[in-house]
Amino acid sequence: MGYYQNFKLILTVFVIWLSLFLPIEIEEISAVIAVVTLGIFHGSFDVYLLQKQYQKKSYNTIQFTILYISLAGMMTFLVNLMPLIGFLFFLVFSSYHFGEQQLIAHSHSIKAVRSLYYTSYGILLFSILASSHQETVDELLLLFIETTVDERIWSFLQWCCGLLFVLLIGVNQSMTIGQKIRELLYMAFFIIIFKSTSLYFSFAFYFIIWHAIPSIMDQIKIHYHSLNRSNTLSYSKAAFPYWLVALIGLFGLISVASRDNLINNQLIFSLGIAITSVHIVLIALLYSKNKKTVLKN
Repeated sequence: MGYYQNFKLILTVFVIWLSLFLPIEIEEISAVIAVVTLGIFHGSFDVYLLQKQYQKKSYNTIQFTILYISLAGMMTFLVNLMPLIGFLFFLVFSSYHFGEQQLIAHSHSIKAVRSLYYTSYGILLFSILASSHQETVDELLLLFIETTVDERIWSFLQWCCGLLFVLLIGVNQSMTIGQKIRELLYMAFFIIIFKSTSLYFSFAFYFIIWHAIPSIMDQIKIHYHSLNRSNTLSYSKAAFPYWLVALIGLFGLISVASRDNLINNQLIFSLGIAITSVHIVLIALLYSKNKKTVLKN
C-alpha cells in the first residue's frame, strides 16, 4: 500500500491548502457524503468477512447474527443506562481501533504495551479534534448524552497521550528513525487539518482517507489474498448489498426519529455506538488472525 501512503500525504497537504478557500457549507456537505458512502461501506462487510475466516470451525450465519445482535444490544444498554460511561468506554474502544489501523504495520515490539500504543494514538487524535472544536463538540454531547467534557480534560489528554505516544514511538524497535519521524509528521498535519476545517470535515477527512479506505484495502487482502483491480471490483460487488441494507436502515431510523418522536437522540446515539463497537471487535479479530496478510504489499 506504499502508493496509497504517498497519495494520502499529498492529498492531506492539498486539503490544508484548500481549507483556506473552502466555504464551511461545502466542507460539511462533503463530510456527509463521504461518511454515508465510503464510511458506511467500509464497515458493512464485517460479518461476512469474519464468517469466512472461521468457516472451518463450523460457525454459521445464525451464530454470527446472534453474536452481532448480542454485542450491539449490550452496548446499546450500557450507553442508555450510563450515557457518559458508555461514551468514555466507546472513546477508548474507538481510539484503539484507529490506532490499530494506522500503526499495525509498525506494531510495538513490546507486546505488553501494544494496546497502550494503539490507544494513546487514538485518544491523542480525538482530543486534538475535540479541543480544536470545543463548542461544536459540547453541542453534540449535550444533544446525545446531555453532558459535556471540560476543555481542560481534552487538553490534559492531549499532553498525556501525546507524550506517551512519542515515548512509545521512540522505544519501538520495529520502526526505523525515518518511520518514526513520518508518523510524527502525519500527526502534525492532522493538527493543522483539524484546526483549519470544521469538526465534521476534519473527522470525515481523517476517517475516510486515513482509516476507511486503508481498512477496505486490508479487507480485500484478507478475503482475496492480494490487492489488485480485479479483487477490488469483486469486493465492491460482494459488499454492495450489505452497504445498501445498512444505508436503508440508517435512513429509515432517521425518518422515523424525525417524524414521530418515538426515537430520541440518546437512542440513536447508543445504536450508532453499538454498531460501531461491533465493527471494532470484528476488525480486531480479523487483524489478529490475518496480520501477515495485511502487512503484505
